[in-house]
Amino acid sequence: MPAVIFDMDGVIIDSEPLHFRAEERLFSELGLNIDISEHQGFVGRTSRSMWGELRRRYGLSEPLEELVARSRRYIRELVAAEAAARDLLVPGLTGCLDYLREQGLRLLLASSSETALIELVLKKFALQDTFSHRVSGDDVHRGKPSPDIFLLAAARADMPSTGCLVIEDSAHGVSAARAAGMACIGFQNPSSGPQDLSQADAVITRFAQIREQNLLRLLKGRD
Repeated sequence: MPAVIFDMDGVIIDSEPLHFRAEERLFSELGLNIDISEHQGFVGRTSRSMWGELRRRYGLSEPLEELVARSRRYIRELVAAEAAARDLLVPGLTGCLDYLREQGLRLLLASSSETALIELVLKKFALQDTFSHRVSGDDVHRGKPSPDIFLLAAARADMPSTGCLVIEDSAHGVSAARAAGMACIGFQNPSSGPQDLSQADAVITRFAQIREQNLLRLLKGRD
């Protein structure tokens, strides 16, 4: 049974603006002046990867673990507060999930976010039983654009890479999917900034386009 692997931030929930806000709060506390284009360049990467690079670039003295922990705490607080106030699910997601299940596809999740945030989101939106397997940035040593997170998701589901289709909103995520040997749909979410999704097999702006354009044909063995 082929599988569709979903990213979370920017694909399942419209949370990239919340990540930006949480990280900008910490930038301010650290006295960092990070412009928007530099900030958007980290979309799709793990917090550990991002803060490790910023620590080197700007000579930060704070321990990496402290920076990661503070950043993660701020985003969990924001997501919890926003989810209580409004629906953060990306429009059209629910219908897309129903359609994919009707097609007999398995649904997996592979997100650069930490396990705690993934579990918070799935519980908030009653999606705990939607994905048969899920992988977080905590589960791999190398985050996106390395293919490790997608390869691990496929391995846990006992699936070959050729039997997986990834849905991603970031350039790093699309690169990771391609490096894993998987078909990929780029989801152009304006909230994620101007991401280069040109490596994807197809680019969509609405989930309904997966059905309208028969994009499941990208999965090996389906036409």
